[in-house]
This record gives sequence, C-alpha cells and structure tokens, in this order.
Amino acid sequence: KSVAMSHSVHLFRHIQTSQVIVSLKKAMKACYFLQPSQLNQLDAATQPVRLRKDLWRPMVSINGFKDQETAQAVTDALLQRSELRQLETMFSDEHLKLAKRYRGPIEQDIVEKSLVSLREALETIVPRRHTEDSPKLTALWEQQKFADLAGAGEENKWPQFVEHGQLVLKRNRFVKEA
Repeated sequence: KSVAMSHSVHLFRHIQTSQVIVSLKKAMKACYFLQPSQLNQLDAATQPVRLRKDLWRPMVSINGFKDQETAQAVTDALLQRSELRQLETMFSDEHLKLAKRYRGPIEQDIVEKSLVSLREALETIVPRRHTEDSPKLTALWEQQKFADLAGAGEENKWPQFVEHGQLVLKRNRFVKEA
C-alpha cells in the first residue's frame, strides 16, 4: 500500500493551551470532533466550554501501519502512557504546592509528554505486529522541534523503523494529500 492509503495515527495540538488529542482520522470535523472518546482525552476541569476546530493543528502524522488494529493499539498505548504521565505530574508534591491558578497551564501543557508516550508506544507495539519486510513508518512533523522533543538524548532516539519528514498543511490546519 502507498503511504496515502495506509492506516495512520494523528496528533493534534491546541495552539493556545498545548493540549493534545489523538485521532485515527487526518482532519477534525465538527461532528466527529465532538464525540465522547475525543473529549475524554481532555481533563474535565481544563476542557474548554466550546471546542473550536480552528484552534487545533496537526502536530504529527504517523503513516504506514499495515492494519487498523496496529494503529488502534498504538493509539491506546499512547493514551495510556500519557494519562499515567499526567497523573504523575498532577499528584506530585511539587505540583500540589503550587497555587491552583499556576497548576492549570502546567496540566494542560502535554505536548512533550504525548510525544514521549508516542515514541514509547511505537517502540513496544510496532515490533510485535510488523514483520521484517513491512515498510517503514513515516512520521510527518508540523515542526522539527516536536520530533526533537521526544527524541533528545542517546537513549531516547526514535526507533529505526520510523522515517521522518515534513507535514504539508493546507489552509494551515488540514493535512495535504501527497
């Protein structure tokens, strides 16, 4: 299959709060975006009253999964790891000592945690489901700095089966077809 026809995982970031939503679809549509599965990814206390799809931008698109089940498994592992990291931050003594008004922005800024969780999810799920002759996954990034956030240091490198590229956007928020 070509990259355009393969299954993929997309991470969208909120341009004001740095919250992250994971999706198996490449575009956010109002009817799809308001589903409970998407809303559950946002903390109830920091969830905006009205979700505006124009404030969410694609951050990374991982393409090339051989089947929908693998993409779903990576999404589930990513969400589980992100939630554990978020809970660890929210209930740390250092965080609880902060005034409540300072905790909100820290709790909403989950871009780096989500990207590290994505790298870890790919490292654990994909080798079990892909074979030697499977094509490499392609990670298309909105900005190179996001790839560097999760891949900093020798022990935190991206897996060998992931190739990196530039995400091309149409109207600054839709993934453009290749």
